[in-house]
Amino acid sequence: MNNRRWIMSALGVLALLVVVWIAASLFLAPAYADEVPLSMEIRSRLLADYNPDDGQSLFTALRLSILGDTFRDQALSPQEAEKQRAALEAALNDPVPTATALDFEGNAPHTATSTITVTPTETLTPTPTFTPTNTPRPTATKTNTPKPTNTPKATNTPVPTDTAPPQINAWSLSPTPGPNLAQCNIQLTVDVIDPSYSEGVSIVEAKHLIPSATPVSYNHFTITGSGIFVSGPGSDWVGTFSGPISLSQVSALESFDVYFKVKDTAGNISGWSGPYSYSMDSLWNCP
Repeated sequence: MNNRRWIMSALGVLALLVVVWIAASLFLAPAYADEVPLSMEIRSRLLADYNPDDGQSLFTALRLSILGDTFRDQALSPQEAEKQRAALEAALNDPVPTATALDFEGNAPHTATSTITVTPTETLTPTPTFTPTNTPRPTATKTNTPKPTNTPKATNTPVPTDTAPPQINAWSLSPTPGPNLAQCNIQLTVDVIDPSYSEGVSIVEAKHLIPSATPVSYNHFTITGSGIFVSGPGSDWVGTFSGPISLSQVSALESFDVYFKVKDTAGNISGWSGPYSYSMDSLWNCP
């Protein structure tokens, strides 16, 4: 509908321009219709041929100055001849007005009415509709999950404990027990065995006892040397302890006794070993 309205408007504007053009031609034509005072001899006796050129004819160049010579030959004054030449040149330079000729019966020519050609509407090709295909669902396969195996509970293994007391395997005192001791140190060496189950031996404790003096004097010492498990942890443990017993508060010719015992890591204690008796020299005392 909008297409047709636009075409009708364009045709109306075109018709209006044609009418204005024809009116202007009819109005302006008399202005140039005055006769140019030319003699009949210079008018062409040839009929006008408005047929299309065949494209083979040659045009001869024509200078407009020849018009002035023609007017002067007509016995016109130079000013009048120049005026006529200028008017003719202006007329030749203006476009020739045209008008629509009447038909042979004197009627206005038939103007063809344009027919509006309806532009065919583009027909959309329907898009094929996708039909979903039923995809079969996978069949669930039942998987037998094995039940967990009953794991037997761990058996509580009793942990062995060290309950046996350590034992003195061998010992030595230097100097050996006896009279006339002329020094204040006695060197004690003890070989120890702690039967399995063993946690090892911690200390050897030594003391000297002066029956005539109080309090009793003790001297404690720790392991020196080495100690090992015979066949791995918990097995029999053997080792050697060695160290001095320092005497104190012992006078010349005074007698005293030496004792020692072993204590293992678990706290088990052997019995006292002794007494081993000494007496001081008459010229020696230990303050």
